[in-house]
Amino acid sequence: MKQTNAEGCLFAVLKLFGIQPPQPDAAPPDDSPYECRPSFLTKAEASFYRVLGQAVGNRFEIFAMVRVADILKVRSDTEKRQTYVNQITSKHVDFVLCDPTSLKIVAAIELDDSTHQRKGRQKRDEFLNRAFAAAGLPLIRIKTSQTYNTQSLSDMINSAVQTTNSMDSAPQLDT
Repeated sequence: MKQTNAEGCLFAVLKLFGIQPPQPDAAPPDDSPYECRPSFLTKAEASFYRVLGQAVGNRFEIFAMVRVADILKVRSDTEKRQTYVNQITSKHVDFVLCDPTSLKIVAAIELDDSTHQRKGRQKRDEFLNRAFAAAGLPLIRIKTSQTYNTQSLSDMINSAVQTTNSMDSAPQLDT
């Protein structure tokens, strides 16, 4: 990349003050601990994702592995706000359903596998249940399975969305 005089002068001033300008093509250090995951979703999540796509059709956009802090927010007037923010920052849900036009969040889905039987995981699940209920957003819990019934899943989603958003204009799945 060609360096302009302005960039050259800026970099010279930065160096004068002992600041090393960023190197645009600098490679990460050889001891960098990062590597690409072999797959974005587990086999169970990928299988469910495909069935979920059939169940919702074009009525909702599906997003996977979404941070709870990107779904819920802590009210700005909350005392000890940062404590509550910290509780949701490192947690995620498996899937989020959004209105395809507005991308308004309609529901979240958690696939519950055998790890959800552990004490620590149950505590996390109870916290998420309370947080989503307080926000008025359905958190649909589905046990992992070898197979899923598309119609049952569609009905479950419709029921959760209708119950929570009965006065809202969220789109409903065709049953």
